[in-house]
Amino acid sequence: MKVGIDAETGRLRPLTASESAQLDQALTQGQQAKIAPGMAKTFAAPRDAAAARSTVRKAAHGGVSVKVPESMMSTVVAHRDASGQLVVDHAEPSNDSVEAHNEELLK
Repeated sequence: MKVGIDAETGRLRPLTASESAQLDQALTQGQQAKIAPGMAKTFAAPRDAAAARSTVRKAAHGGVSVKVPESMMSTVVAHRDASGQLVVDHAEPSNDSVEAHNEELLK
C-alpha cells in the first residue's frame, strides 16, 4: 500500500490510482515525483552539509533534529510479506556513510 499525507487533515491516506501511477513512473525513471498540489508541503533541502548545519534544532528532551541534503536522503518502502507481516526496506544514500554525514552535520 502506498500512502501520502492528506493536505486537509495532515493524516496518512492511501494514494489515488493516479498518484500511485505517477509515483511508480517517477521511481522507475529515476526522477523525482511531481507532487499533487493537495499533497505538496513546503520543504527545501539544504544544498550541502554546511547549509544543513544551520538547520540543527535541539529539543528540550535532549533530542536533535536537522534537515539533511538530498544526497543523504533515502527511500523507505513498506509492504506485507506472504505471511502478512509488515516489512520495511530502506535504500541508503549513495557512497558516503550515514555516520560520517551525521558527524559532519553536528559539528
